[in-house]
Amino acid sequence: MLVEKDFMARGGQGMISRGSWGTHDVALKALDSLNDMASLHHEGSLMYSVHSAYTLTIYGLTNIETSRPLLLMEYMDGGNLRELLTKRRANIQTSFRLNYVEIGLRVALALMDLHDDNIVHRDLKPHNVLLHSTDIVKVADFGIARPVSTQSLTAGVGTPAYMAPEIFDGHYDTKVDIYSLGILLVELETLQVPWEGMSFFGIVDAVRRGDRPSLSLSCPQWYRELALQCMALEPSARPTATFVATILQAHASAP
Repeated sequence: MLVEKDFMARGGQGMISRGSWGTHDVALKALDSLNDMASLHHEGSLMYSVHSAYTLTIYGLTNIETSRPLLLMEYMDGGNLRELLTKRRANIQTSFRLNYVEIGLRVALALMDLHDDNIVHRDLKPHNVLLHSTDIVKVADFGIARPVSTQSLTAGVGTPAYMAPEIFDGHYDTKVDIYSLGILLVELETLQVPWEGMSFFGIVDAVRRGDRPSLSLSCPQWYRELALQCMALEPSARPTATFVATILQAHASAP
């Protein structure tokens, strides 16, 4: 039996709530409009096709016992990475024990699995990295993820602060996720929101000029070099997710 419980968050196309499905706690994604059904089916299909310990598990898509279609997903009880970073920035203690290298490693492993399946996420950011109280990290929200193909992908999709420069012209591949990962690595280390207070066009101009968010003065040199590689202007100069995970793994405890 499926039971909806607490409201959790609102996204671009609908809302996320907590529920129960038999003995499972689940997260439920409901759409604001039935016109978005194709999008929900797309997201569910992509999530189902990915087999990774570092991406959110999908249980199914249903309209049984509900007035609208629902995507049933794994419930992560630790909130999202944005909330954790905000608390750490304010020196608020939490029970989540992983450090910035260990979190970055798990995100890189998620991208490695996605890219191995020829999928580009296109919206990697702290809001879409979910946490569990048992120190599990998973990448979520496949609403605008797409299989990589020879056809042009939609230009300008994603969240401006994390968008690679080439995403504005519609000719890109999985390396846009590596750029987003680089921005995320900076934010993990500094606890500073990238491009905070800047407008969309201000961010675009800065990124195209080659400006990048700064790491702290105390940042380890190996981490600085890795983040800068990920944020390289030319996609071909960025490493693969496998390379990033290998470097982070060498400096972190086992995932």
